[in-house]
Amino acid sequence: MSRFIMHSRNKKLNGDCVAECYSRYGRTLLKIIDSKIQNLQIAEDILHDLFLKLYRNEIEIDPTGDRTKGYLITAAINHVKDYFRYIDKENAHVMNADFETLDPDLYPAPSLEDLYIEGEVISTLCEAIESLSDEERIIYLRYHILNHQIKDITADLGISEYKMRKALRRVFLLLKDRLREY
Repeated sequence: MSRFIMHSRNKKLNGDCVAECYSRYGRTLLKIIDSKIQNLQIAEDILHDLFLKLYRNEIEIDPTGDRTKGYLITAAINHVKDYFRYIDKENAHVMNADFETLDPDLYPAPSLEDLYIEGEVISTLCEAIESLSDEERIIYLRYHILNHQIKDITADLGISEYKMRKALRRVFLLLKDRLREY
């Protein structure tokens, strides 16, 4: 049998080996895990899960073995990868959630006053955009709504970057003035 990893039938011996490995390599592994996770509490949980798994699966590790540290580092990195996979699955689950089935008490319908104010803001915004010159309206819509790059807009319209920034500034001041009361 290898000096490194052996399946143990003696839980007490296995527990002693895991405890010694934890005391020898725990800090190093914690630093490695924390550098990947950037959250000390989660890193500690992952480290504890790693050693708990070694104990429960009755894997005996020789704490003085030549390859023990490398094995534990690899196992720790794999646990970090598993954690990120789990987080990705949870995020996907949240993104695919059916929000219509949520409790309506948690997300009450907007009040009549909120709907009125929203309508007023939208109406004022539309009036302000309509009051712009054609060139300013195109610049505003392409830059702020369609997220086009300044260089693309200036090239398409054949204007200087200075003129475009000046138009954006004028639009910003107009919208700020019109929406001041809201």
